[in-house]
Amino acid sequence: MQYGISRIFNISYGAMMTVSACVCYYVDVDLHTNLWVGIVSAGIAGSVLAVASERLLFAPFQRRRAGLFTLVMVALALDAFTQNGVIAVAGPGYFSFGLPPQQVYHVLGTVWTSLELITVAIAVVAMLFVHILLTQTKLGKAMRATAADPDLAGSTGINVRRTRTIAWAISGVLCGLGGAVLTISTASFSFFVGDHFVFVLFAAAVVGGIGLPYGAMLGALIIGLTTEEVSIFIPSLQYVVAFAILILVLLIRPSGILRAGGRQRNDVMAS
Repeated sequence: MQYGISRIFNISYGAMMTVSACVCYYVDVDLHTNLWVGIVSAGIAGSVLAVASERLLFAPFQRRRAGLFTLVMVALALDAFTQNGVIAVAGPGYFSFGLPPQQVYHVLGTVWTSLELITVAIAVVAMLFVHILLTQTKLGKAMRATAADPDLAGSTGINVRRTRTIAWAISGVLCGLGGAVLTISTASFSFFVGDHFVFVLFAAAVVGGIGLPYGAMLGALIIGLTTEEVSIFIPSLQYVVAFAILILVLLIRPSGILRAGGRQRNDVMAS
């Protein structure tokens, strides 16, 4: 969503996930609230960080017509600065939410814990939210039009600047929720967790079709299911398989499984 509108290959999402996980842990454990308050706080933190990085960092470089390589370097610098800042504050140790034993459910021959079912529910709700937003609301149509042609969208009365900001905010919320859920579902974690996960995140986005929200959903399912199945037999090859799938898709279909192009542009502007 963010790349489709701003054309910024933002590889600092790992650091955003780390900050959001840190906020979730602090709110839940240190402030002695509850897990749901921590998850909501993580989403808010991700949104604030995403909007701040776009307004204060990426937008000024784009106004100076910085190239793709420059923007990638800026994102790398932001990732390193944020990640090391979190480590300096929280420390390099391992942390745990200390959740009680989870109840087990049997669903169609599979075994699920209550935490896993909650994770799936959050993912489904997030995907439905994105779908309804993009297809059933004026804001969604404005976002799609801006992604297709920002100049033409602006000439039709769409506030492109505000639309970009909202897209970054929504992507930050989703990133924050992802960081919180990732650390909650892990027995113990360090605040390097975001950087460890960011490659899988971008592999999913590129495999599905970078810049396409539905492509990200499809790519996440493909990468996630494949890597988890492989990890059952050879855990050390989990990320190797994700990399192999990424290379294979880039060789066969460089634009991703859901190809972006003129058809999408025409459909967006027609809507």
